Amino acid sequence: MALRKLDIIVRSASGLEDVRIMGQMRVFAVVALSDVAALATMQRTKVDMTGETNPVWNSNMSFSISHDQFQNHDLVFMLFCERTLLDDKLFGQVVVPLNVLRAEHSDAYTEVNYPVSNLKNCSHRGKLKFSYRFDDNLAHPRAPPNYAAMGAAGTSGCSSSSPPQPQRQLGRTSKLQLAKFGMSAISLLINLGQIGN
Repeated sequence: MALRKLDIIVRSASGLEDVRIMGQMRVFAVVALSDVAALATMQRTKVDMTGETNPVWNSNMSFSISHDQFQNHDLVFMLFCERTLLDDKLFGQVVVPLNVLRAEHSDAYTEVNYPVSNLKNCSHRGKLKFSYRFDDNLAHPRAPPNYAAMGAAGTSGCSSSSPPQPQRQLGRTSKLQLAKFGMSAISLLINLGQIGN
């Protein structure tokens, strides 16, 4: 099955909720496709140490996406506040249907802004800015995993889709580093209806 490459630059966020009682907000984003198998390809930005509720990252990422994923899955951005003594706090999300991005794309990077959803009540607080483009010049690689057999389901829950404004790999990340934000990401996907019932 042919794949298409999705290149993303996670640029910045603005007007985010301040979830710290004391100290500064140190925010990073984790990006994944909304299916169980894609958890292994989660990618993250650097931690912004100075912007607090207005972080800037300009982090480059790439995903290979199948036709089935375009039809049935979303691109999920998870916003975390880094904490020293406690687990990093997942406090916001942006969920963008892949078919929406495909409908709006051009050969050059397209910059879009989407509202950030509060995980507790799906209200919006702040915006996430990213740029993206598709590269159709991928060959026909080996068949991807059978996501349906792994129990992947359709997306439900908070949706961030709104009309766009004309809108690293983790590399050799250790299991410990993945665990630092992996369980929160899994919890988010459970809430989105991707794992279990």
